[in-house]
Amino acid sequence: MPLRNDAMPAARTHMLIGARLSPAVVLGTMAHVTLYFDKDQKVGAGLDAMIQVNVTCGFYLRTGVGAISHVPIAREVTTRTPGYGGQVGLGYAFRIGKDKGKGAGVALALGADYDLRILPDKRRRGIFVLGLSFMFG
Repeated sequence: MPLRNDAMPAARTHMLIGARLSPAVVLGTMAHVTLYFDKDQKVGAGLDAMIQVNVTCGFYLRTGVGAISHVPIAREVTTRTPGYGGQVGLGYAFRIGKDKGKGAGVALALGADYDLRILPDKRRRGIFVLGLSFMFG
C-alpha cells in the first residue's frame, strides 16, 4: 500500500557480508540505513539475512528477510514504527581488472531491489532501490 501522498524521497546505503556456499550461491547478512528526505524524518536502520544466486555471466538474483527500525506511517506524520519483511532483487556484476575469468576478484554491480515491510498494524510499506555496488571475492 503506497503512502497516501504519493512517494517519499529516500536514499539507502547497505553492506552485505557473506560467504560463498558454492561458486553460484552466497549466504550473508545485509545491514542497511535508509534516509528519508522529508521534513523531520528519522533514519531507518535494518538488518536482513540474504541469499544471492549468481545465475550466469554476472547476472544475479537475491532475496532476504529481516527488520528495519523506522518505517514511515504516512508522509505527513513524523512518527515511525518498526517494519518486518524482506526484499527481492536482481542485478548484473561487471568484472573489474585484468582477470575477468572465474575466481576471486572485484566487480562493480548495477542492481535493483524491492523492499517490502509490514508494520505492526499490518499496513505495508515498500521501497524500490536502484544502486551501484562493489563486490569483492
